[in-house]
Amino acid sequence: MLLYPSLDSLNDEVPNRYLLVNVVARKAREIADDAENLGEHLTEKPVTLAINEVAAGEVQVDPEDLYNALNADERRIPSSPVLSSVDHDEMDEDAEDGDGAEEE
Repeated sequence: MLLYPSLDSLNDEVPNRYLLVNVVARKAREIADDAENLGEHLTEKPVTLAINEVAAGEVQVDPEDLYNALNADERRIPSSPVLSSVDHDEMDEDAEDGDGAEEE
């Protein structure tokens, strides 16, 4: 459970929690890679360091990523009828054969 920094303070920096996870993960990978390349030993886990940097406002969010995350609901494809283009006779034949798995 995340106690500090609070999720509210993190959402002040990155208003979408799904984008927040992405931003923290990217930053954590960057921190871990940099430490490995420099041969440094981290005193805290990369995710903890990344979360603290986001809370401090040190991590910039790509405006395009933010726009895409905030408008994701508008781009969803409306659900369509399942199997609308499938010939139902072919489906019945496959069902009679068992589970539909091919035999070798």
